[in-house]
Parts: sequence; structure tokens; C-alpha cells
Amino acid sequence: MLALCLLRVSVSVGQQLHSLFAPRCLVRMKPLRAGDLSAVYVPTVDDEAFRDLARAWVSARGGLKRARQRLKSFPLSHGVRYTGSANWSPAHRHWPSQYSLGNEWQQRAFEEHRRMIGDRLAQCERLETALREAVPNW
Repeated sequence: MLALCLLRVSVSVGQQLHSLFAPRCLVRMKPLRAGDLSAVYVPTVDDEAFRDLARAWVSARGGLKRARQRLKSFPLSHGVRYTGSANWSPAHRHWPSQYSLGNEWQQRAFEEHRRMIGDRLAQCERLETALREAVPNW
């Protein structure tokens, strides 16, 4: 609306303003003349696309974190603890493939949790690659 007002005022210099926006325009012209208004950057379509890609990456990282938490809590709910030192080290990532639950359905659920980690890792890697490719052009 400010652009419309400024255009209307600049065209109507020396004439009486016949516009519904005239009182608002005059009020907004004072800060403009005084230099109190600052420029605002309006993001381009490419800027918004890059932000969407970055948001997707952040969301994927959150999904990976939640999937890891589910995988860690599943054996704990069955009384099994990882005795190694570091979480998500190569040894810790290999440990679930060696562990076997007694019930077939529990084992299937456990395997799905393990697959979900792999899927989320692959998703994060794809998005990170896309971000690295997009940064030079952004």
C-alpha cells in the first residue's frame, strides 16, 4: 500500500489528492522524508526454494534423531542394554544386527526400526548433497 500511496502522491504533486488513501499517504510520507524508513529485502523465488531445502534438511535431521531414539529405547523396553562406550559409534551401529529378540513379531519391529535409521541417514545425505550443490548458485 505504501508503494501505491507514494505513486499517487508523486503523480499528484501540486494538485488536490482525491484518494481514499491520501490521509494515510501523507502520514507515511513524513517518516520517508525524515529517513526513518529502511529498505526491506523481499526474498526471490530462488531464496525461498533454498530455504525450503534447508528446512527439509533440518526436518530430516530431526527425523533421524527420533528414529535413533526409538531404536535405542526398543531393546531397553525388553531389558537389553548396550554395554559399549559410545552411542552411534560404528560398533554401536553394528550391535543391533547381532542382537536377536525371542519373538518373531518383536524381531520384525526391531528390524523396521533399524531400516528406518538407514532410510533417514540416506535422506539426510541426499539433502546435504543438494544443499552443497545449491550453495554456489544461491
